[in-house]
Amino acid sequence: MNRYLASTLSYNEVQKGGPHEHPHWATEPKQSTRQSSISESAVDELKIYFETKLKEATATILSQVREQLTLENKSIHKEFEDVKASISYTNSQFEDLSRLVSEKTKIIENLKSENEELRTQVSIINVQLNNIEQHSRACNIEIQCVPESKTENLLTTVKQLGRVVSRDISDSEIIDFHRVPKLNQQTSRPRAIVVKLASPRIRDEILVAVKKFNRTPITEKLHSEHLGVAGSKQPVYVAEHLSPMNKKLHAAARVAVKEKQYQFLWVRNGKIFVRKNISSKAQLICSEDALKDL
Repeated sequence: MNRYLASTLSYNEVQKGGPHEHPHWATEPKQSTRQSSISESAVDELKIYFETKLKEATATILSQVREQLTLENKSIHKEFEDVKASISYTNSQFEDLSRLVSEKTKIIENLKSENEELRTQVSIINVQLNNIEQHSRACNIEIQCVPESKTENLLTTVKQLGRVVSRDISDSEIIDFHRVPKLNQQTSRPRAIVVKLASPRIRDEILVAVKKFNRTPITEKLHSEHLGVAGSKQPVYVAEHLSPMNKKLHAAARVAVKEKQYQFLWVRNGKIFVRKNISSKAQLICSEDALKDL
């Protein structure tokens, strides 16, 4: 209450008195307004100043960013061009390599074709050569497993073979005779005796006589004692004289016949035949591939 009166009094006193009677505090509202105007002006100036500086800084930063982006863009563009050039070069090299590979592939295919043709020709030549070699043996017999001796007389052995099988062999029917080198040097079997006769007919007569002798029940199959060779008895075999290729094929045929339980295997005029059983047809074996089809 006292504060309200004091305020009223002071205001009345101010209204009554002149300008010189105003107390010190009575002038404060005008001074405060002036200061407020100055402060607002200063703030506006500061605001303008900072906005200007901000714009300048922003412009500077943007300019620097643009310059940096321009430089980066140039660098990226250069790298991109380098990459394009590298890719272009790589593509060129790849195309050259592809062209080279294509050319070499054609050459390889041609060589394969030529190789197959050569293989076929070689196979035909080998067959022809084998036929010639076998034909040259058409008059020969091969006596196998006769023990060797330094004092042996092969002519006597051959003639003794004829007497044993009841088909005498005269001197005029014998053109040549000799032991042949082993195909397998590691085997302990004696070297075979090859006898060249005057004709294929004589050869066949001797082979038939040997087969008949071995089938006779009252006699032992042909062995070394029959031929007058001293020592323990060793089985002796007489067969057609086969070429090296046919010998190899004959050996393979013997293995195949056992594996596939064929009952018959024989050689006639240098040709190899097999038969499954007595009622089946004879099969001519011309190559080892034919044995796979048995």
